[in-house]
Amino acid sequence: MPLKKSTKKLRAKKLTKAYIKSGLNQKKLAKKLGVTRQTINKKIHKPEVQDCLKKYLDSASLRKELISVAQDGLSATKTVVIVGKDKTKIKIITDHYARHKYWHDLMSSTGNLKETGTGPVKIITIGDIIAQIGDMENVPTSKRSKKLD
Repeated sequence: MPLKKSTKKLRAKKLTKAYIKSGLNQKKLAKKLGVTRQTINKKIHKPEVQDCLKKYLDSASLRKELISVAQDGLSATKTVVIVGKDKTKIKIITDHYARHKYWHDLMSSTGNLKETGTGPVKIITIGDIIAQIGDMENVPTSKRSKKLD
């Protein structure tokens, strides 16, 4: 006997909550539920579960959590230890690499940044701005632009 629609929705919601709690990790969820990863994979690809996942991705709670993580990433710092002959200094400095990665991922995920091209030159579209970035590995050090601060 086929399941009622309400039962399918309820099971999908329950599976979606468990899937989110497991960090969207199918292997971890399968172990917790005592089934195989393939079984979880089949269940997750059912339309009812996909609808629940779409609702979660559009939810305010996820958006709030992502904004919090993004704010932390965009203000990232790192601790540097400077060892000298006489003394050791500990400095907290901005982590430009981490900040750039967060900025890049945020812009890409929101659709504001699109990359096309492969090889030494990529064309990056940021809204209406188009910039070409060359592969700096192939440019001699003497021809690289000076630091812009």
